Amino acid sequence: MSDYKVHEFDSENGIDRDELEDFLNRLEGHVEAIIPELGRKYNPIGVSTYVQHLLIVERTKEENVD
Repeated sequence: MSDYKVHEFDSENGIDRDELEDFLNRLEGHVEAIIPELGRKYNPIGVSTYVQHLLIVERTKEENVD
């Protein structure tokens, strides 16, 4: 059975590409998914959405398949 770990990458002030790349390269397991969590900003002309943070799912232990 595989083990998974969920990391939260803060991106409320925008996603710094180099910082995200460094974070992903430091992970020891396999990245299974990157899930954006959206927030809402209410403006005088309407509502806009932005990425609050990213949830990164890492598989930390490989499953042995025979």
